[in-house]
Amino acid sequence: MNLAHAIACKLVHELVPKVDTHEFYSNRDSQKLPYNPWSYIVRFCDDSGKVIVDILNFLCHPTVLHAENIAVSTDLIGGIRKAYNQPLMILLGECGDVSTRFTRKESSFAEVARLSQKISEQLKNGTWQALSGDELSVQTLVFDNTYHPSEDQFLLKSQQKLQLLVQQDKNCQPLLERLTNRLKQSTQTMHLQATIVKLGELAMIFLPCEIVYALAQTLLKLK
Repeated sequence: MNLAHAIACKLVHELVPKVDTHEFYSNRDSQKLPYNPWSYIVRFCDDSGKVIVDILNFLCHPTVLHAENIAVSTDLIGGIRKAYNQPLMILLGECGDVSTRFTRKESSFAEVARLSQKISEQLKNGTWQALSGDELSVQTLVFDNTYHPSEDQFLLKSQQKLQLLVQQDKNCQPLLERLTNRLKQSTQTMHLQATIVKLGELAMIFLPCEIVYALAQTLLKLK
């Protein structure tokens, strides 16, 4: 099942309102920083009302296992789909700076199973409500994004912090050199394509990049 197949099906216009799943993940840099703790599900059914697929907008970088674990695994995505126990498509939302870093008990397959089960149970606690309207439209936007590394404020501030750290700990020197080299890189222009799928009041924006919380907030302000 893919998105094109799903939106071609007869729709039952129902939507799970936002389900709070904050206890399972947080901002990966600090638990005090903002992130989106809500998950959403859109359900697609056939003429008889049989569920064809649920589409979950999931807002956590789906990794519980450490990079040192070289086993082939679907990690949290596969775990949630298995625990959900019916056709489920998972779309990753603003999860670029969100993870289970501060909420997981350990980095193991057992922890993947535990979190998957808990998240699935939480999702099924949502109360279904009708979507208003059944208008379906698909729009494609093509745009260029130009990036100037030397003007990246995050990199510049990080460079200042690392310069101070190097004075205290010389082991930070390789990090400073790597970041400095990145600031020296030439300007890059990326040719991107975004797709916007609208279903009544619901809008799904598909971008070819990893979305962070701040970018999602900017998109929500667009009309």
